[in-house]
Amino acid sequence: MRLMAFLVIFAALLAGTSQEEAVASTRFGRRLLEVKDRNAYRFVRLDDVDFPFLEGDSAIVSCVIYRGSVRYYVEVSVTNKSQHPVQLLGEAIRFNKPGYSSFRTNALDAAREAANAAGVPFQPAPPPTVASMTTIDVTETGAGTGYAHVSGTARTGPDVAEQGAANLGNALGNLFAARSFAKAQSEDARFAHFLATFAIDAERGEIVPGATQVLVATFEQVKNKRAPFDVTVVVDGSEFPFHFQE
Repeated sequence: MRLMAFLVIFAALLAGTSQEEAVASTRFGRRLLEVKDRNAYRFVRLDDVDFPFLEGDSAIVSCVIYRGSVRYYVEVSVTNKSQHPVQLLGEAIRFNKPGYSSFRTNALDAAREAANAAGVPFQPAPPPTVASMTTIDVTETGAGTGYAHVSGTARTGPDVAEQGAANLGNALGNLFAARSFAKAQSEDARFAHFLATFAIDAERGEIVPGATQVLVATFEQVKNKRAPFDVTVVVDGSEFPFHFQE
């Protein structure tokens, strides 16, 4: 009965997790934030993500934001529509959350941290201490003859009836933890490479006419509160505003 109850609860947890993952969009394992008004943007789909973009006379600009426990990762793509080269520096991406102080951090530092995270070995949790139980199998002979002879064997081991569900739960927990870590490790490795390649803090060349450049800037805020915020990308003197919600 306990094993059956555990399996029912476990199935319900899996179903709940699947539904949650189906609803939440992520990039590199980090939660994507939605724009406040989808009707204000056009979208292009890439890597199963809808990238909102705005088009002006000088450029086409897309912007997506995903966040970890502390940082906001602002991923921007700029296509130069002008007839001359343009260059984007750190000040070209502006993060503003009304009522809260925020500041840009070094995206290359974030890349190093992600690389370190990808190299951490997984240490599975030790199995729980299982209570022992001694079972004696006996056979009685000689009944009705005035005496009885009892023979049998004794064995000591885990209480299967009581601990079966716990053992299974621990084994499944270790299995899914290992798979989850392996997936996160792979995502962190790819993410580290992505950040190192496109960090706005790295040396960036000009964007020649007709070319596209991808940039990633990282931001933090003094007080980690969720609230609507804006990101403005400035290209060749033109502003491209993106409004997000958390």
